[in-house]
Order: sequence, then structure tokens, then C-alpha cells
Amino acid sequence: MQSYDGRTKESLLWKYLKEELKIEHQEDLVGYVYAPERRKQDIAALAKSVIALDGFDPIAESILDKAAKELCLMIQALAVKMEIDKFKLGLSGSVLTANNSVTSRLANQLNDVLPDVTLAQSKERPYMGALRMASNRYRTGDLL
Repeated sequence: MQSYDGRTKESLLWKYLKEELKIEHQEDLVGYVYAPERRKQDIAALAKSVIALDGFDPIAESILDKAAKELCLMIQALAVKMEIDKFKLGLSGSVLTANNSVTSRLANQLNDVLPDVTLAQSKERPYMGALRMASNRYRTGDLL
């Protein structure tokens, strides 16, 4: 949207999204994102365009940098809360497992703040960890 208001020139990412979403104007992108029928999967699918432009479009690179930064901040917060600084972190989700664009950025950022964290692809579906945690809390009486 920065090119819309004149802060930057039109990006390659906008050209991709315009074609992919079959929209004409940048304000139509807001309508697309906030349409009542829009699902999280629809928005997540746009990541493919952002990832495809890594190394070619500064706006796409900025989005990927910010995604990695936010993930790093969440991991840091979790590490502080759990009082650990050395652990293996299982990655899941196609943005982290199907390409290297976000994962390499995340690894670099984590190395600066939590050098003893090891990243690995998760061997289980994400919901399995949540079920295991809930089961453990139920057994210990700490569920509610």
C-alpha cells in the first residue's frame, strides 16, 4: 500500500497480487483481505507470491524479514517464560517447512539471541503437541 500513497514506487509483488487476485486497484486488496467470506487459508496462500519474489522485490523481502523477526520475538518470549535457553524447536507449516525464505532468516536471528536453539522440522502435526500438553495438564490436575 506504500506505492498507493506515493511513498514507494509500484512493486513487483503488487503486479503479482493484482494478477493472482484479479484486482485492478490497490484499495481492492483491502476489500479482498477483509471480505466476510475470506478464510485464513486464502490469505496464507498469498505467501507463495511473497516467497517467489524473495531476492527480487524489496517489499517481499521486507515482509519475510518481519515474519522472521516476529517469530524470533515469540520464541524469545517463550524461552524466557519457560526459563530455558537451549532447546530443539520443531517447525511446522508450509511457510517454514516448504521453503527456506523465512526459516533461514529466523535461524540467523535466533543465532544472535538464542544461539543454543536448534531448529528442526516437526515430526508431528501441530495439534499433537497441544493435545499432549492438555493431556499432561489433565493428568496433573492443572487443566483449569
